[in-house]
Amino acid sequence: MSTPLALAATLALAAPVAAQEQIPQIRVTSTATVTAPPDEASVTIGVVSEGLTAQEAMRANTEKMQQVMTGLQAAGIPSEDIATLSISLDPRYANERPESGEVPRIAGYQATNIVRIRVDEIDGLGSALDAVVEAGVNTINSIEFSIEDTSELEAEARAKAAAELREKAEQYAEAIGTRVVGVISIDEQMVGRPMPMKTQRMEMAADMAVPVSAGDVEVEVTISGSFEIDDELSSGRRLRK
Repeated sequence: MSTPLALAATLALAAPVAAQEQIPQIRVTSTATVTAPPDEASVTIGVVSEGLTAQEAMRANTEKMQQVMTGLQAAGIPSEDIATLSISLDPRYANERPESGEVPRIAGYQATNIVRIRVDEIDGLGSALDAVVEAGVNTINSIEFSIEDTSELEAEARAKAAAELREKAEQYAEAIGTRVVGVISIDEQMVGRPMPMKTQRMEMAADMAVPVSAGDVEVEVTISGSFEIDDELSSGRRLRK
């Protein structure tokens, strides 16, 4: 026989849960972009050396890289702005496509040392490239332009995106015969860092002048927001964009 307490608990569990009230709202997304000139550059450079033996190739590469490091210091680039990315040693084959059964024959070796340098004075980038090429650099893989501190640009992009977000919500509300009465939520979906501008890989000649045009870089902010609309005018409809 069920006790009154057990019966009350059973009835409580069986009672339907009250549905939460739905707030009529419009959800929109906005992306804003601001541009600014870069104030720093990251350059990936390297030295490729060849030799009949592995020792010859590595020795020649080491000597050239020492000259390059000296050239970088002379160009005003501190050691903390220089980072080694890779060092490799690979055989070169005389018969790269051997016939069936033919043993590949090593004709020599190729040593490669790749470093990345940071230049915080864009106006001096061309001179820095000239200096390292003269010191022995024979490959430049990429040049990337960026902005060191993007906080002010991000704040500007946020303000612009927020204004456009509200304007867009009001446009949709007006189009369906209602109005925005409040903000329910604002979510930042993405802050895009400045997209670096890259050059294509190029082999450099020692007497080649290096023109540099940095252009502008972009900072992008994307936000979404939910706006409450007039319940009486919207007839309780929930719209999404």
